[in-house]
Amino acid sequence: VCAECGGVFNTEDMIAHAGAHVCANCKPIFLQRLSEGAALGSRFSRGMLSEADLLARDYNVDVGGCLSRGWQLFQANAGGMIGASVLVYAALMVSNMIPYLSMLLAIFLNGPLMGGLWVYFIKSVREQKPEIGDAFSGFGRTYWQLVLVQLIPMLLALAAVFCVAIVMAMTIPFMASSARGGGGPSGGASVVLMVVFGLAMLVFMGVMIYFNLCWMFALPLAADKGLKFWPALELSRRVVKKHWWKTLWLMFVGGLLIFAGLLACLVGALVTGPTAMAMWSEHYERVFGDLAPQA
Repeated sequence: VCAECGGVFNTEDMIAHAGAHVCANCKPIFLQRLSEGAALGSRFSRGMLSEADLLARDYNVDVGGCLSRGWQLFQANAGGMIGASVLVYAALMVSNMIPYLSMLLAIFLNGPLMGGLWVYFIKSVREQKPEIGDAFSGFGRTYWQLVLVQLIPMLLALAAVFCVAIVMAMTIPFMASSARGGGGPSGGASVVLMVVFGLAMLVFMGVMIYFNLCWMFALPLAADKGLKFWPALELSRRVVKKHWWKTLWLMFVGGLLIFAGLLACLVGALVTGPTAMAMWSEHYERVFGDLAPQA
């Protein structure tokens, strides 16, 4: 049994230290802990580091190891993971289908629902025997922080869309006037305006993708560690930016897994969806598991 992740491996594929064994996937973070003087094994050193200590150290984005561990976790608790995921996503779908109220409900429900789902899968990673009720734990003491974690990026995106809409409202009439041969800009100027507008849209999309990825662990940090909404967003951003491209690859692999499940008559997503969530939760635990929870 690996002293770090708790997985079972052949001893010849592991390293031995002080009577304990560590698998190859956990070897980098294990050696890092030893160099920092931490206690042996994540089960004994979890929840000890401050945010400054967490930011001072580096980490490894092991996509293959996280995927393998996620699949093991799904096999061990397939029924619970499928049940929790179906209930949470069914609640999200129902709330988003209510006419006139869907956007308002999304503000107050999406964050707590997804935060609770993160808690369920993080407990699975820690082998703490999660219950279905954990998937709705976001409606407890961390409720408003989870709402704000989802609301702040949404407001920033809406502000950016509003700015783009203003630019469109200013440029489209000029291009339409030119097309009718009116007093608007020449054809060449219209082309320039279209190119500038297209480049602005690409920049906008790139910025949104960058920050959405940087903030991907803000919800579990608020739900699991009890961080306030802005410290959670900021800590997630500062940690993810160290290995942004590798984290993007981690998310892409999980998204590709879910997409493959959707192609299998949607039923396959009942397997690939929880597996991807377990994979992301495994990475979260490896990176943020040592962080001391907030009071």
